[in-house]
Amino acid sequence: MLFMLSQYFIEGLIYLVNGEYETTITFLLTLFLFRVLTYPYGGLFSNALIIMQETTYYMRVMNYTVVINFLTVPLATYYFQAQGLIVAFILVTFTHVLLLKYYLSQSIKKRI
Repeated sequence: MLFMLSQYFIEGLIYLVNGEYETTITFLLTLFLFRVLTYPYGGLFSNALIIMQETTYYMRVMNYTVVINFLTVPLATYYFQAQGLIVAFILVTFTHVLLLKYYLSQSIKKRI
């Protein structure tokens, strides 16, 4: 819902903040809003792993996420500036959520 509303008001918002409409800023903001779609799942899956007392899985996911973050974000930012930063940030977020979901399913399978 927030994603749809922000797409509707994006041009006015950019004009209000920047004073003029720029397509680059629109593109970057649109890309960055994709992160909003996966943001709640990271906390949900993390809390589920902690509640299930699977701290080893949780720490493994955190370590993988930090390594992926350190490898992708500086390179993407160096070669592609702001666009690369946003794409790398989205990639890290998606990878983080997928890893959490994978280890949560492994933990559930282990308990059954």
